[in-house]
Amino acid sequence: MNYSTPDLSVTEGPANRISQPLTESQLRILFSGAPQFFALSEGHCLGAPHPTVHFPLDTDRSITNLCDHVEIYDDAWNTMAAWPLVTLDVRERMRPDNGHYRKEGYYMPLCRERPHMLSKQGLERGTIGYIAALELGVKDTLLGPAPLLGDPFAEDRKRLLDGRGGIRPFTEIRLIERLISTSMTYRNNHDYHLQPVEQLYTDLFSHILFHPTEEFDVCDKHSLKVQINILIDILAIPIWIDFSIVEWRIRLGEVLWGPPIDASWDDQIFIDEGIAQQLGNQKYFLLLQILLSCELLLRLDAISMNVAEGREMAEPSYAKRIDETATVSLRWSLLLARLWLDNIDLELMSMPNNTAHKPSLGWLATLSLAENYGNDAIDAFCYVQMQGRNRERQLSGLLQFAKELRWPNIGGLATKITNEDIVICDNLYASLATNMRTSTSTQCANSYTLIDISGQIRGKPKRRHASAVFHPAGWLSNSYISGLVLPGEGLNHFLICALLDNDETAISRLGREAILYSGFFYCRKSFWSTACVVGRVLAAGTGASESVGWISSDIIPTGFVDGWVDIAVAQLPLLEKDCIKPRIYHKEAIAHESSVTGDAEPSSVLLSDFVMPSEGSTQKALSINLNSLSLSRVTDSPQFLRGQATSATLGRSSQVRAIETYSAVMNFSLHTELEEEKEVNIPLRYDVHFVTAHPCAFRQHTGPLVPSTSPLSQVPGWSQQVVQTVLIVNCTDASMAAYRVRSSPLPQERYPNGNEYGSDIEMLARSLCAYRGWNALISRRGRSCLACAIREAAALEWKIVLRLA
Repeated sequence: MNYSTPDLSVTEGPANRISQPLTESQLRILFSGAPQFFALSEGHCLGAPHPTVHFPLDTDRSITNLCDHVEIYDDAWNTMAAWPLVTLDVRERMRPDNGHYRKEGYYMPLCRERPHMLSKQGLERGTIGYIAALELGVKDTLLGPAPLLGDPFAEDRKRLLDGRGGIRPFTEIRLIERLISTSMTYRNNHDYHLQPVEQLYTDLFSHILFHPTEEFDVCDKHSLKVQINILIDILAIPIWIDFSIVEWRIRLGEVLWGPPIDASWDDQIFIDEGIAQQLGNQKYFLLLQILLSCELLLRLDAISMNVAEGREMAEPSYAKRIDETATVSLRWSLLLARLWLDNIDLELMSMPNNTAHKPSLGWLATLSLAENYGNDAIDAFCYVQMQGRNRERQLSGLLQFAKELRWPNIGGLATKITNEDIVICDNLYASLATNMRTSTSTQCANSYTLIDISGQIRGKPKRRHASAVFHPAGWLSNSYISGLVLPGEGLNHFLICALLDNDETAISRLGREAILYSGFFYCRKSFWSTACVVGRVLAAGTGASESVGWISSDIIPTGFVDGWVDIAVAQLPLLEKDCIKPRIYHKEAIAHESSVTGDAEPSSVLLSDFVMPSEGSTQKALSINLNSLSLSRVTDSPQFLRGQATSATLGRSSQVRAIETYSAVMNFSLHTELEEEKEVNIPLRYDVHFVTAHPCAFRQHTGPLVPSTSPLSQVPGWSQQVVQTVLIVNCTDASMAAYRVRSSPLPQERYPNGNEYGSDIEMLARSLCAYRGWNALISRRGRSCLACAIREAAALEWKIVLRLA
């Protein structure tokens, strides 16, 4: 942007030039490239405020598009966030001839995953962005695990389908046929929104719902609004799976492909065609929930498209009513409906004549039926084939994930994909047919189980574990390859599971059990979940790589062979006020404490108020080397208790390998020309986080002000200075003088996998933070200035900034 005001460079000049109040235009010039930090409320039923970063003093697109996280460029990963997401290949994906084209104006449900998954991978390896950092205090996993034992809604579900509720009873065959029909309408009838509302009304209330007993709209009882309102009311009844709970988002695939999660009820509904389903069976009710959600979504799409094409007038009052009546659970059901319609194909195969007219027994409700798989009593659903419509896209994403992690056996994976040897189970009973270990207990190891081992009460931060057992073509792989991945952390787990599932060597060396929030060693490399602090520390080293929630490193602890480990760390102590209200709710404080002018009135702001420290290092080369990562067994870990419980509940399994828990210690050697070499051991005690400082644009009108009286005129190498209650740790020395410094940051530049940006000095700094319990910002020269990093730290209420070369 060009301004007519004079140059504001202040490296030289008379004193009166810096002691006069700044005008508004001068302030705009000085801070046009400076990000400002906020948390803004978005509306009804959307929960906590939304963290945002703006450049209010600049409209230059190259500036306003700056972000602190990695761009998602692979279309196979575009479901990781509930926010509208445009990947780099979106133009190809949206072409009308590729089978995925949808007209503009389709309905977007207003819901969010927390933390924001796009912000979960910062520009620096092992870091997150500002949005994710502020949302840690309100993350979805704090809601608690889904209830899996018992069905408090069994009677309500029975009432809903026995004529007294709004839904017509469905046999399994009719339910599948209707799902197929709805999917075909969505994909092939792009003029669906132009159909007469009377036709849509008749279709809905003749085949799916009973006719309403009361008239919602006297003027037009057949209107789309009437149909939408009734579907919303039914889906708002608390008898459906609540996918706002993280565990259910991940266990979605287990419900579809795995053994039955619950099998303790035998109430049945009889209609003319026999037994409709067995109550308490999640698989049947999940498909029914998907069907109702798809029908609702089609009608919301129709209204949205009619408004977008000018066929109807937009009605803000009606849109507001939908926002107010749609529960969070219902919004997630609509997200699932969109995923289903875009990714899943169902096909009903021909059934043998001797079973076609037999009464249905439900969804394999008892374990004994699993043992007798193949007898005449199999219900009709075992003749349903389920395929992912975007298999090539998903496998391409899996290969890209393996490349970014520098997977040892990537050639074998590529060959499998080329030979089409990776498929999902096309039959919903396939995992039973492969003799996968089963149990009626939800604590069995073949389930994805989130277990709270901290004993803390609901609503406070918990240490949670994801445990799973791998199996060829099991539900973990099926979830990813089918594309049926709900927003949130599930994609991280499904990708690594699909990778391991299709590497026979890895399975033979690592075993089939895993703790997906920790790490494992394989082929002289270590792989860590970004949920593990060890991974976040090792990510700073040379040669480390990161992709979709996982980090690879060449560093492995001495004496360890291939296998999984669990890492014990302590949670950070909570501040007293945070126990009442997390930082994200302090909207005014966030905006105020990170403001470029702070407490001052605009008319009293002087140019001399703004001091930028010089970054010239006077420290001679400091030799810091990582010697080793050491792991020590934690003998009294609750992990051992979990292993014993798992062994007991498996029942049929005679061999269960407990994954042991360890504490981690980093060993470094340090020396300078003036001091002898010495070793330091730094335990990784706390579960700390690191944030990439948001990029800013250093304008040509500004320069460093270095008055002789300023205590900040120099920041020595590897020393620490207190700047406005923020501790600056300078992770540079004279040996890094040759590192290139960019004049301005480039939007979306993918630094994380650039090996030249790793250093043992940074690993030492991160280890120190993990030892002390300090969350820290990572600020790199050339991408962001110290001033903006300090303001961001104030917004987050963090006290540490690590300054890198």
